[in-house]
Amino acid sequence: AGTLLLYAQEIAMNKIWTEREYDEQKYEVLDASCSDHNHHICNPVLLHARHNADPFSKFTFIDGGYADWDLALLDITNVRDYAMYMAITSAGQGRNQEQALKNYEEKEKGVSLNKLCKIRNRYKEANSSAAGFG
Repeated sequence: AGTLLLYAQEIAMNKIWTEREYDEQKYEVLDASCSDHNHHICNPVLLHARHNADPFSKFTFIDGGYADWDLALLDITNVRDYAMYMAITSAGQGRNQEQALKNYEEKEKGVSLNKLCKIRNRYKEANSSAAGFG
C-alpha cells in the first residue's frame, strides 16, 4: 500500500504542477521526511515516517520509546518536532504537552496552529509581489 501511495502522489502532481513548478521546488512537498528538523511545517503537504531510528521514528513510537519524551523540548514549527508532537500526544504518551503548546504560542506570538500556514503563506505572497515576483 505504501508504494502505491507514492506512485499515486507522483501521478497526481504530474497533473497539477507545471514542469517549471516542479523544477523550482526548494524542498520536498510530498513524502517529506519526518526526521527533518530544518523545514517548516507549512512547506510539505504530506509527511512520511521513514524506516530509520532517527526522531521521529515510527518503530520507536510503536515500541513505546517516546512514552516519557519531554515534549517541552520540541519546536513544533519544524517538521520533525511537529510529527513527534502529533504522534506522541495522540497516543497519550510523553510529558509536558501543555508546555510544548505554550512554547509554540510564545514563539508565534499567539497565532493558532491551525492559522499559522495561512498567515505565513499570505506574508510570503505579499513579499513576492512587492519584490516583483507575483
